[in-house]
Amino acid sequence: MELAFNQQQEIINTYLLTNSQTETARITQHSITTVWKYLNIAGYGVGKGGNQKKKITDAQLRTACKTMTRAEIAKAFDMHPESVARRMKQIGCYGLKTKQDGTSVFSHRGKENGNFKSETQWKNDVARKNTAYEFVSYNRQNQHVLIQCKSCGDILDRHYSTVRKNAVVCKNCKKLKEERKNLHDVLALVIEVKTPRICAVCGLTFFSQYASKKYCSEKCKRKAKGNSNIRKRCKKYGVEYKPGISLMSVYKRDKGVCQICGKPTDFEDKSWNGSFGAMYPTIDHRLALAKGGSHTWENVQLAHAICNSFKRDVAEDTGREERT
Repeated sequence: MELAFNQQQEIINTYLLTNSQTETARITQHSITTVWKYLNIAGYGVGKGGNQKKKITDAQLRTACKTMTRAEIAKAFDMHPESVARRMKQIGCYGLKTKQDGTSVFSHRGKENGNFKSETQWKNDVARKNTAYEFVSYNRQNQHVLIQCKSCGDILDRHYSTVRKNAVVCKNCKKLKEERKNLHDVLALVIEVKTPRICAVCGLTFFSQYASKKYCSEKCKRKAKGNSNIRKRCKKYGVEYKPGISLMSVYKRDKGVCQICGKPTDFEDKSWNGSFGAMYPTIDHRLALAKGGSHTWENVQLAHAICNSFKRDVAEDTGREERT
């Protein structure tokens, strides 16, 4: 409920005498909120800023904004520039623009130097950060623009400040991209499963969903790990190493017969140390790796453990005689 003019004047006169809102409310028998309201309307800063009279009224500030900059207003009325900016924001002076000559113009949001932006300026501002979108329309009143995605054709409604400063992400395109990625992963998995592979140990054809799988079973994988010592020796001497040459594959090729003595080998012979015996089959290199022989099918043969050991001893004795 609004007070009469004489009641408002009574509040102002009492405040000028007492310089206190509480005493004014007690004498005039009004609430402190009512006293504060009419004192602010009259131009007295009695809120958080203290009990001093405002140095510049709202009407004076609106008039000054049309011809003076914020710094000039602060200097003319002995105020801090931030206080001037806060007051300008309270009364709606959002778009104070400073010219090259030091003067300023009073403008609202959506204007540029006192004039409203044209449609071309809106388009250029939108296209500066969002090249993947086309400008459709704009609403000057609520500062919103409509833009259309060039990829999917989806129309987005965004605030002008958002599209002018940041790149907009189309949620529809993002969703389609994720769906295509998931479909690509599924197709890649199907292709990997249906692609035949050759085991590096036994040579059998197998199928697997993993592209890095080289062996058809764990048994072949253990055999390949067993040949790691030969691989290291080939690397040490700088000779060729061909994967897939295992004891079982050489045993099958040579039909279980020792190529040195011509007698059959026996996997059950483990008389020496529980792992292998004299008749146990081993891989023998015709030309030793230390002498330039390679780990290939042409240079490997099946031999008894005793024959392989005897051949190595003879080679070492021959090497001593040559050195002496």
